[in-house]
Amino acid sequence: MKTVYGIMGIDPRVLLAYRMRPRRIEPVRGAYRIEDTGGVWVLKRFPHAVEDLQFIFRAQHHLAARGFRRFSPIRLTPQGALCLSVGSEHWLCSAWVEGRECDFDRWRDLAATAAAVAEFHYAGRGFIASEFAGRCLWQRWPQIIATKTAQLEACRRVAVERMEQRVHAGGEEPDDSTEFDRLFLTHADTLLAEAREACALLDHSAYSMLMEREAAGGGLCHHDLAHHNVIIDDEGQIFFLDFDHAVMDTRLHDVGSLLIRALKRDRWSVEKGVNLLSAYHDAYPLSQAEREVLVAFLSFPNDFWQYVYAYYFESLAQPPEYHIKRLKRFLNHQKQRRRFLNEFPGRL
Repeated sequence: MKTVYGIMGIDPRVLLAYRMRPRRIEPVRGAYRIEDTGGVWVLKRFPHAVEDLQFIFRAQHHLAARGFRRFSPIRLTPQGALCLSVGSEHWLCSAWVEGRECDFDRWRDLAATAAAVAEFHYAGRGFIASEFAGRCLWQRWPQIIATKTAQLEACRRVAVERMEQRVHAGGEEPDDSTEFDRLFLTHADTLLAEAREACALLDHSAYSMLMEREAAGGGLCHHDLAHHNVIIDDEGQIFFLDFDHAVMDTRLHDVGSLLIRALKRDRWSVEKGVNLLSAYHDAYPLSQAEREVLVAFLSFPNDFWQYVYAYYFESLAQPPEYHIKRLKRFLNHQKQRRRFLNEFPGRL
């Protein structure tokens, strides 16, 4: 059994500590689905500091106390700890949620998700944990957008320098890294202008006033509403997985992220955006001032920043063609995205 667990990547001490007698272990998206005599569990490494688990535990407790139970809470160890530490690794366990992953291309799934996210946000009202400063994003959007814009400018300087070095080296044959630099520099000015436009929209919105009021009342964002973190059971009920990135911030953060995730899969359909926002609004209304802040959030080219910054400044194992493919996918939809940003505010 030690050999099996070693191959699966689970230290046998973890299973012993949780008193599991597995009948089946199946890798699922970086975690493990484990069937044993006591039920079906999901076991995974927790990639953040152990202290962050206290934040997640308190957030889940707050949601449950407010009647929101569309998630699987942390399963305590037999000793009552939030996680199990073995060497430098921290392991987290919770009950497996049976169902299928949400399909953002199916309107019924997307509408149900929007309504469930609204319920999540409503239940999260009143949550304040000021000691977790790293998990608090109230009033930080202008700083975050300004920082990302500066990082894009730094990426442009690096790309220009790399291109100039190639010229001085005698114009060597183009390779994949040359193609990424060329693609980025071709569109850098336009996307940097969009980034600055988003900064201006935020500055001229009611963001600061809204955040001052919301922060005083408290609130939660899931902060990672990828389709695989939204599970739909056989009865059509929505459940949310993976609270690893949860933060205290305006609900507009989740709403904007959900819109982007759904729309970039459908060539930025204005109708889909309007309908998705309406599905959320019907469950938890948004004011006109909040909608204007949302437009500023959507206007920042976050995927472009993410792909470019990852390529130039983060140590990633993926080959250049992986980064080129991601960048091309964004650029291929840029015309539709610009049309959406021009038309969507008039439909709010």
